Amino acid sequence: MDSGSHCHRHLNEYILKTQVK
Repeated sequence: MDSGSHCHRHLNEYILKTQVK
């Protein structure tokens, strides 16, 4: 079950995008 991993990956991308200003 990779449910947590999938959610974490999405969040990581979001944070990275917001951090790369």
